[in-house]
Amino acid sequence: MEPLEQTKNTYSAKTTLSLLTYMMVHFGVDFACFYYLMGTFSLYKYIGMGPTEGFLLYNTLAFGLQLLIGRFFEHRSYRIAGLIGVLLVMTGLGINLALPMICKDSLVLEYQIICGIPFAYWKIIILVIMAVGNAFFHVAGGIDSLYYGNGKSKRCGLFVAPGALGVSMGAYTGENLIMDEVPILCGLLLGFVLIFTYGDGGQEPAEKNKFQSYKESVNKIGASNRLPAVLPCICFVAIILRSYIGPFQKVSLTVLFLTALCTVFGKVMGGVLADGFGDKAVGGISLIISAICFTGIWSHPLPTIIGIVSFNMAMPITLYGLYQYFPENPGTVFGLNSFALLIGYGLYSGGIWLGTYTVVAGSILAAVFIVISVPRRKKEKTKRITARGELNGANT
Repeated sequence: MEPLEQTKNTYSAKTTLSLLTYMMVHFGVDFACFYYLMGTFSLYKYIGMGPTEGFLLYNTLAFGLQLLIGRFFEHRSYRIAGLIGVLLVMTGLGINLALPMICKDSLVLEYQIICGIPFAYWKIIILVIMAVGNAFFHVAGGIDSLYYGNGKSKRCGLFVAPGALGVSMGAYTGENLIMDEVPILCGLLLGFVLIFTYGDGGQEPAEKNKFQSYKESVNKIGASNRLPAVLPCICFVAIILRSYIGPFQKVSLTVLFLTALCTVFGKVMGGVLADGFGDKAVGGISLIISAICFTGIWSHPLPTIIGIVSFNMAMPITLYGLYQYFPENPGTVFGLNSFALLIGYGLYSGGIWLGTYTVVAGSILAAVFIVISVPRRKKEKTKRITARGELNGANT
């Protein structure tokens, strides 16, 4: 084999291994977090904090912190963020496992004082630790999926998809107390080793720790210069709308796994189809289809399934669309995407009325915003690899 081809294959193998690593660990981290959330706050209230308050605190930390963490790690070793994230989730779950063993009387756990801290407060502390860990891990996986996407959104869809399955299975397992923390901790330990071994993709992001200007970004992607500052803002609002109408999907526990599978399939196919047929076409059409399917006029469950799949197809498109405005800042972009999701979730959790027509209108508006704001991708030159193993060619 020629040295050039051998180097290219080695690089490709490393980026593939890093993607598979973050996909598997993504499932495990989200499984562990929602196992704890549902196994703890759906059964009891701690300091007046039940499921609603617990989820709000968790999402605020897990989504809200990603922007700060992403900004810090996007031009550093993001693998460290992944290791910190898994370690924090393991720490939280390990404390939860140890608490009953430390308490002298397991029948009155809520009245126990452990290391000077009441038992109920320990439950909140564990929630905070795991939420912060979740944020660190997602930043690492997000940077990896954007930086090594090679001008395509497929990798983004593949990374985010397993999380939906982890959330659903973890929530069900925790709520029904199907297993204890030991096998989950073993799985997370394996994930820690995998990230340590394969979690850098073979090359760290370039040392350019500043934003491109809007004009610079818009010129690079070939978009119009008329409204350069507005376009990424519109894309940001489209993500908020998707998050706001997202809870409409999960109707009851009986359809939890079907919803999760449809979500996974939709995110994967969204990236794949967008790479083949264009972001604007796939994003706009998929959200219009979901709006039609969510009208509630159908008596058959198939339109609902199609609607869930179509709705989630837009996720990798909006994420990669925002990334095209700031191609030197993958961590910041992933953090902005997560912050937009938090805003949408906050609007929904705040009790703002959400009905069928709101869902339909939100889907249509998000589709219009995607068509307006997501850039049309230029055809990138193929990356060249020299005999010394250095990457040359267009940045993606």
